[in-house]
Parts: sequence; structure tokens; C-alpha cells
Amino acid sequence: QESNEKVESINTLVNQIFRQYVKWHNPASKTGFMYWSIALLTRMIDFLTDEEVVELAEYYVKNELKGIMRMIGQEYTVSSFLDGFLTWLRVSSIRYKHMSNENVDDCAIYLNMGRKWSIWFENYLQLVFEDLKEKNVELEVTDNTVSFKLKK
Repeated sequence: QESNEKVESINTLVNQIFRQYVKWHNPASKTGFMYWSIALLTRMIDFLTDEEVVELAEYYVKNELKGIMRMIGQEYTVSSFLDGFLTWLRVSSIRYKHMSNENVDDCAIYLNMGRKWSIWFENYLQLVFEDLKEKNVELEVTDNTVSFKLKK
């Protein structure tokens, strides 16, 4: 049915499933990733203050991210972070648009999870890029979207 809805062949869908499993689902399961509903995650973070949301992003970047990237077979570099982050967005069915050329990576992420998740993602991305010594990045945030432009 999904094949008919997306006007894709069964082979194309099967290849996508295998690719996602090998690239993300299998390695991510070894790092402790779990599936939660967006409604639950949104409700949980809404109980935190803005300051606590920022602290949570800081903790995650400083204490979790590098180990997770190593566990999924990635180096901690800007290019491997972007690759892993975009893969995570795709397999998580988070709507985004990514354009890349020789001068810039431009990414707009439509979270639709409220202001506090936008605050979390803004700080998460800012901290990652700072940690990776990347200075040519611009972030833009609304209540439901986070966008960044990374100049190469």
C-alpha cells in the first residue's frame, strides 16, 4: 500500500528499509536510542523551564553525543555530524529541507513540537557547532522551526 501511495516500486521501498536499518536503526539501538511518541516528548519538555531546557541540551552535547557518534561508527566532525543528524531527521519522520552546494549547507527543520523543543534544538546545534569549532553558522528559530546555514 505504501508503495502505491508514494508511487515507488517495492524494490525501492525494500532498499530504503534496508539502508535505514543498516545506517541508523541497528547502530542506534546499540547506543540506547528508543522510540517515544512526539506527544509524550512534547508534554515532558513543557514541564521544564527554558533554563532547564538549555541545561539539558548542554548535558547531552557534553556527555552523550560523542559516545553515540562513535557507537554508530561516525567520527565527531562537522560532516559526519551533519550526515548523522540528517539521517536521524529522515528516519524519525521529522520534516526538513536540506540543500547543499560547495558554499553552504542550508537546513530548515519543521518540528511542530512547540517553543521549548525549538529552544532545545537551537542550543543543541549551537553547542555542537561551537564544540566542533565551526564559526560560520547562522541559526534561526521560531516556535516550531529551527533553521541553520553552515558556510563552507
